[in-house]
This record gives sequence, C-alpha cells and structure tokens, in this order.
Amino acid sequence: MSDDLQLSKVRIPAWSWLLVLAGGAITYVGVGVLLEGARFVHMLEDFLESPERYTAGNPEMYAPFVLLFIPAVLGALGARTMIRIVVAGVRDGSPPATIAKRLGLYLAGSLVLVVLAMYSSGKRNYY
Repeated sequence: MSDDLQLSKVRIPAWSWLLVLAGGAITYVGVGVLLEGARFVHMLEDFLESPERYTAGNPEMYAPFVLLFIPAVLGALGARTMIRIVVAGVRDGSPPATIAKRLGLYLAGSLVLVVLAMYSSGKRNYY
C-alpha cells in the first residue's frame, strides 16, 4: 500500500467488530466517569437494574445516559479506524514500527481534536 492509506477499502475481520463494540462501551463508561466522577458506575448499575426510577417523567435523570451515546459512537468509530490501520499494515507487509507510527499519529491527531473541542466549546460573550 502507498503512504496514503485508503482505509475505506480495507475490510476488517468479523471478529474485530467485538473490539469495536468494546471500544464504544469503554468510551461510554470512561467519559461518564470523567464527567460524573466515580459515582457514574453506581448510577449506571442502578439505571440498568431499575430504569423506571430514571424514566418516570424527569428527563434530566436519564439524559446523561442518552447523551453519552455520542462519545460512545465516536469511540467505536475510532476503534474501527485503528483496527483498519493495523489490518492494512499487516496486509501490506509493513513493519510493526510503521504500523505503530501510523497508530500513534492517528491517536495524536484525535487527541488534538479533542483538546480543541474542549477549549473551543466554552461560553463566550461577544458584543
């Protein structure tokens, strides 16, 4: 494969979709813990055991659980892209150092985008 990886043409194995789902789940819980603290895991367990307490008419109770699907989907897409980078590198016969470099560049770019999103989403008053 050339320097420009055409990841859209790379098909990943069927078993790797479990890793994609795991990436989404880990992102869901990870972002929840970052936003809500350690109590998020307890809240999630409580929500899964008895959802009727959270959905009894107060949308503010279950909104965090629904809104966290956004970063979960982004985490799953990131996991899929990283798997595609590895599969493309292995099929191309790239050395492991090259595959690791491509993964590192992808993760660094993702981190830059996350930091930019965090600092650009603050409230500003422009007059």
